[in-house]
Amino acid sequence: HHRTLRWIKGRFILVIDHLYHTAETGEKPAVECNWQFGPGAVEIDPAQDRVHFQLGSTGLLMLLPLKPARMKPTLHSGELDPCLGWVADEADQPVPAPLLRLRADAFEPWRMDLATFLIPYFSPALPTVQVTESIDPAQAGYGKVKLRWDDGSTDEVWWTRRLQTALDRSDRIGTDAALAHVHQGPGGKNVRALIYEGSYLDPYTKRRAEQRSTF
Repeated sequence: HHRTLRWIKGRFILVIDHLYHTAETGEKPAVECNWQFGPGAVEIDPAQDRVHFQLGSTGLLMLLPLKPARMKPTLHSGELDPCLGWVADEADQPVPAPLLRLRADAFEPWRMDLATFLIPYFSPALPTVQVTESIDPAQAGYGKVKLRWDDGSTDEVWWTRRLQTALDRSDRIGTDAALAHVHQGPGGKNVRALIYEGSYLDPYTKRRAEQRSTF
């Protein structure tokens, strides 16, 4: 299991997971991803692959733009057999709380990729954001997710599995980094970009840096 976390301040947290099994024969494994929430209200929108957590006037919008089609979300709270959906209160006593479970039994093929966006907000209104593009590394050799917000701004993220190889020429960018993020404002105006351990990002950098770094 290889996990990458990327926090874009003021925008979102991106969690990228890659799981693989080292054996090629035998019983197919079950694959499971669990997200434990605190006490509050959780709603699942399976048609849009999104989850909404609400606690007072604050909340969290979870987007699931990349996951196996067989992996369906279920909610569990205060269950004992098996033990699912609990947190500890200030007195260290168990309190029921919703747990989001994503599971696929006898999974095949033996490699899989997940991309999860966590978007916190601090107002009564739920953020309006849509996934407009999602590319699975199994099909393209690189992963990509593009988000479009209600103000017309966009976020695009590209990566390679386990951040092991360079993106090279992928989609509309070129870089020797394994992960890249581009944020554009309304109307397509470039606001900021980031690469992980690279020296250039075409078409955004004018020249290559002398040493590879995260910038």
